[in-house]
Amino acid sequence: MKAGFVIIGDELLAGSANDGHSAWLIDELSSAGVTVYETRMVGDDCDQIAQAVEELVAVCNLVIVTGGLGPTADDVTREALAQAGAGALVEDQQALIHLRERFRSHGRQMPEINGVQARRPEGMVCIDNTCGTAPGLLGQIRQAQVVALPGPTVEMQAMFHGIKEDILDAVHAQEVSVSAGVFAFGMPEAVAGQRLGHLMERDRMPRVGLTASNGILNAVARAQGPTDAAAKMVEDCVEEIQRVWSPWAFSCQGQSLAEVVGGLLVAESLTLSTAESCTGGWIGKAVVDQTGSSQWYRGGWVVYSNEMKSSQLGVDGALMQAGGPGAVSREVAAALASGACNESGSDLALSVTGIAGPDGGTPSKPVGTVFIGVCDRRLEEEKVCVRRFCFSGTRSQIRQRTVNAALQMCRFHLLEIEPPEPMLWEVSGSIAT
Repeated sequence: MKAGFVIIGDELLAGSANDGHSAWLIDELSSAGVTVYETRMVGDDCDQIAQAVEELVAVCNLVIVTGGLGPTADDVTREALAQAGAGALVEDQQALIHLRERFRSHGRQMPEINGVQARRPEGMVCIDNTCGTAPGLLGQIRQAQVVALPGPTVEMQAMFHGIKEDILDAVHAQEVSVSAGVFAFGMPEAVAGQRLGHLMERDRMPRVGLTASNGILNAVARAQGPTDAAAKMVEDCVEEIQRVWSPWAFSCQGQSLAEVVGGLLVAESLTLSTAESCTGGWIGKAVVDQTGSSQWYRGGWVVYSNEMKSSQLGVDGALMQAGGPGAVSREVAAALASGACNESGSDLALSVTGIAGPDGGTPSKPVGTVFIGVCDRRLEEEKVCVRRFCFSGTRSQIRQRTVNAALQMCRFHLLEIEPPEPMLWEVSGSIAT
């Protein structure tokens, strides 16, 4: 079942008020298996409102209109619904009586102008307003249920709750909306989309949507229908996404890379330490954000200066002096990872050294150049693997992408995975052990 919203008000378009209705209505409808197809925001114009309603009833099962039910000249929702096909306006005697009694209960006589609020399209019925004067409207235009609710938030929400069961009768009690996402890192978004192939066809069920942020890809599969059938469709789809995205897919349960790495370390009773330069402790933060990380994270160093790299982790100063490979180099990344393992006593260590920008780059090492090292001292002979990357983006993006790449490298190492092609932003042929 698909729903569309028409949110009415000149003040919304002028920016003097915010739309507080859409998000609330989406929350109310989603649990009933109703997918929101579109939200339209229009001014207090009869033709615009009518056009929006006409277009939405052609593609939706339910159309909810909010606002424009007051007694003033700019309250034209009733006229617009009549124009959209709900029938000519008639006076609803019961609604008129209710209006007069409401004013009388407050010790007032109803102003003549408020009588227009008792008018309704003949194809709709009035809905009592327990919190205000404006009745709502409920009826059908073409094949869609159409509901008009008052604009004030308290009135709108109270009225919707009062009729929610009635307007959702079209939704079968067993129909739900089920979704699940697969997260991956290391592929370009275009390649990820190509691998999904037919899964992203818009007319199939489940529907799959793809988003990307700092290299983290998220493919969300959504299915609607009876509970068991929808869940099975999504489960099968997730399995296929994981297969075509292997080995880059790291979670289908909403886990972050740090959480996944932590789970792998706990399963093997291993520990991790970090040595960070350009990320300034960001990997350590990602790690300790995870509940229970004290089981597997020994700690880390933020060694931003060359002096700190040497004094804290034993990096040979000659490597960073003139004539050496420099602080941003494979050799220094390896020494940092090795030093972190040795000083902390951890089984593994991650290290990063790079140029986050916006300045500091050179022709041979442009901004975005980062070396990431993984040290493993579980065997008698220590093993260190280093990869070189050239990340794009702002200073913050380069640092965030470095964190993601480092954690994915750690995951690959723990699972003994050798990716079939370079990681996203990795300099081809850069891996060294």
